[in-house]
Amino acid sequence: MGSVVFSDSYSTSIAGYATYDIRISYSESYSISTNKSTIEITDVELRKQGNGVNWGSLPFFGDIKVNGTTLISMSGGSSVRVSLSGDGYCSVAIPSSGSVDVSHNSDGTGSFTMQLVGGFSYSGDDYFCALYQGSPSQPFGVAETSKSVSLTTRPRASSVSVSNGYFGSNVPITISRHASSFTHTVKVSCAGYSQTLMTKGSTYPTVNWTPAVATYAPRITTAMRARATVTCETYSGSTLVGTSTATCTLTLRAADVAPAVSIATADPQGYLSTYGRYVKSKSKIKVTLTNTLRYGATLALTQITANGATYNSSPATTGVIASASNTSVTAKITDSRGQTATASATIAIYDYTSPQINSFSVHRCNSDGTLNNSGAYMRVDYKVTVTALGNNNSKTLTLKYKKVSASSYTSQAITLSAYTQTGEVHNITADVNSSYNVQLVLSDDFTSTTSALTLPTASTRINWKSRENGGIAFGKVSEYDKTLEIADDWYLRYNNYIPLNNVVNKIPANADLNDYDLPGVHAIESNSTAATIANMPQQTAGTLRVFSSAGSNIKTSSTWKHLIQEYITFTGVKYQRSGGSGSGTAVTWDAWQTIYTSADFKSGSNYCKMPDGTLIQWGEATIPSGSAKTTVTFPLAFVNVNYAILAMGVYTFTRDISFVYAAQTATTINIWHGSADLSHNVYFKWLTIGRWK
Repeated sequence: MGSVVFSDSYSTSIAGYATYDIRISYSESYSISTNKSTIEITDVELRKQGNGVNWGSLPFFGDIKVNGTTLISMSGGSSVRVSLSGDGYCSVAIPSSGSVDVSHNSDGTGSFTMQLVGGFSYSGDDYFCALYQGSPSQPFGVAETSKSVSLTTRPRASSVSVSNGYFGSNVPITISRHASSFTHTVKVSCAGYSQTLMTKGSTYPTVNWTPAVATYAPRITTAMRARATVTCETYSGSTLVGTSTATCTLTLRAADVAPAVSIATADPQGYLSTYGRYVKSKSKIKVTLTNTLRYGATLALTQITANGATYNSSPATTGVIASASNTSVTAKITDSRGQTATASATIAIYDYTSPQINSFSVHRCNSDGTLNNSGAYMRVDYKVTVTALGNNNSKTLTLKYKKVSASSYTSQAITLSAYTQTGEVHNITADVNSSYNVQLVLSDDFTSTTSALTLPTASTRINWKSRENGGIAFGKVSEYDKTLEIADDWYLRYNNYIPLNNVVNKIPANADLNDYDLPGVHAIESNSTAATIANMPQQTAGTLRVFSSAGSNIKTSSTWKHLIQEYITFTGVKYQRSGGSGSGTAVTWDAWQTIYTSADFKSGSNYCKMPDGTLIQWGEATIPSGSAKTTVTFPLAFVNVNYAILAMGVYTFTRDISFVYAAQTATTINIWHGSADLSHNVYFKWLTIGRWK
């Protein structure tokens, strides 16, 4: 229901000023199927405002139109008269109303135009001429007066709703309609792909939608979710009534789009195929990943961890394997959706060390191998070890020997039946008048280790060559003219034992400095050899000197002894330790002590460091005019403030001035002069003696 009011006003000397309203009421009858409202006039009312005159009955004539269609037509007869009894509305007796259909817009809104043609008049008395607006021929109201009237808004399109869900699962779409005869077309759009689920269908109230992973995932490659829009078109028959939309978020399940990675490893050095495992210090690991990326995703990140390092691309090749135990290779990939996959593989590794000559000695013997310092045969005793590598590593032991005076070696192969073998060779003729250079060479697939010794001549207390200019030898056979020779194991006794051969003996790999308990000088030729030697103060090449500090007979193991070992590295660091034993027992060594380093002998233009910790520093300074003191900063810091300082003036003015000090620290000191004259610069030299350690 609704109403429309038309108004006018008039003033007379009799009636005064008055306002007149005509209110027209109407009804709406809505048809959902046609989206139209039927309009009928239900009432016409008159109201006078402005004076209290009761005018009695008035005739009404004219038409009421809606959108140009006449719904009420009145001629002013008695049937349409109205009695005015005050300022309130009074109903007009009207004939039956016609009707007209007015269409709504698709969104349910609408309007129509109402026109009032004619009005009220009074034909009997000028007292009521106000109704005529000047003359009886001009009735109340302006001809063709019209007003626009809004229709009641009518919901038209069915509403649609949808909840968040997952790709690959049912996503219910719910429709709420206004008429059971309505049908619907349902469309969905997501990630740039659209599809129609139903066309003018009658399925109601739920339309099921399963967004296929294979359809949408290739369109969503940088995220795990996307926004979807559902559009519902409402039809009445073939007529589109209206459209409504709803949105939701759809998510890809990780299991549906998860990437995968697998690891393949290889030894680019080729040792894996030879030995069945990787080899420490020899093999490298080449890691190759096979990535499976789902539905258009791209690779965003690669992480490979192997042999203690991380790599960000595939394939990746590590450095030489450092571990002696089985190791794990891991891989992690991340795709463009942020999803990850991991894999791991275990690498079996053989520990490996270079061939080791554990022990090696050479002596003179008889033909049956019995030791004899005067024997005409050579006996070689050995213990060697080769890393087996699954019994696939080669092992070769070769004995090489020659007279010291000869230029080439004779080689003899020694059969190795095991990877650790102890044995001897004693069937080698050795001239009693000659010394021999003897080498033992142990080889495998990778490298060789050589140890060298000297076999002396046959043992004799004293021997000399009978010819003119012939040499003489003690403890061995003379081999050189005009030369005094002394056997390696002979010593000169003069308050102490002194090795007389002055030969620096080479310490072989895998030796133990605890075993060196006889006086002598020994050398370790390289850092790589030093790294294999036990009980070193520092794994660095250098020279070992062993000498006796007390004892009755340090040459034998049957008496007590007290020894000192000194080791000096090639970089100038000196270490020392003491050792002692009871009668017939092994030497027990104390810990190594650092005696000095190269830094202990250091001097500059104005300082000198002593190995015992003494530090001497000197310099010149000036106390400027206007002041009685200055601060001296030392080139090096003292270890404490217990140092002495001497200051002496220079030049004519300052040579007789006395000096005092204060504010003493390890790095600075304040020097004051005793002159009352502050008009000159005071120059002086200074000297300090203290300790740096």
